Amino acid sequence: QQGKLAEAEYVYDHVLKIRVARAPGEPETIDAMHALGSVLRDRGNLARAADLLSEALGVAQDRAGERHPLTLKLLHEYAATLLAQGHVDDATGFARDAYARRGEELKDGDADTLASQMLYAQGLQAQGFHAEAAALFEGALNASANAYGARSPIALSAQNNLASCLAAAGETERAERLFREGLESCKTVLGPEHVHTINVEGNYAVARRDAAAIGRVLDALTKPP
Repeated sequence: QQGKLAEAEYVYDHVLKIRVARAPGEPETIDAMHALGSVLRDRGNLARAADLLSEALGVAQDRAGERHPLTLKLLHEYAATLLAQGHVDDATGFARDAYARRGEELKDGDADTLASQMLYAQGLQAQGFHAEAAALFEGALNASANAYGARSPIALSAQNNLASCLAAAGETERAERLFREGLESCKTVLGPEHVHTINVEGNYAVARRDAAAIGRVLDALTKPP
């Protein structure tokens, strides 16, 4: 959480070796595999992260079952890692499964279910299914706002994702409004230097740049000879 990822990787790797030696296949060991896999992904070591999370997922499914919370957490993290690697179709399939299983096991508006819902939507967006992705993002935005408040971190994340999806689909006017509102909320709630605020600001700038470029093309096309 302090951003010391190299140190975190060293500690998690050490803990995992101890737990594998003492209790292979036990929940604590699987959880250590998940922790190390997550920090590896955050450090950009996607190949090793994917291998470790895939192994942990297989063990969790065998030992705890496909609907155990630890299994579902690993399913979500594995899907996110595959998406980061660019394996869009596989990632979307795993994200869909995580979303469906969490939706069956957890209450409406649960943060984990909403996270998997947005991950699934990101996969659909990467596949080019913008309308389907936007519907999922909007559903996550409404549910998170109702459950946690319109300015909660998860609601702000859903708003940013929805705006990005709409911008990619060419709905620039609504996308810019959502970006603008979300950026104001992020600056107020999280502060101007928070990583999420910076991400929203960057996405908003890209959306405005793209909208301006499209406008120039349309003006050129409609300008009389």
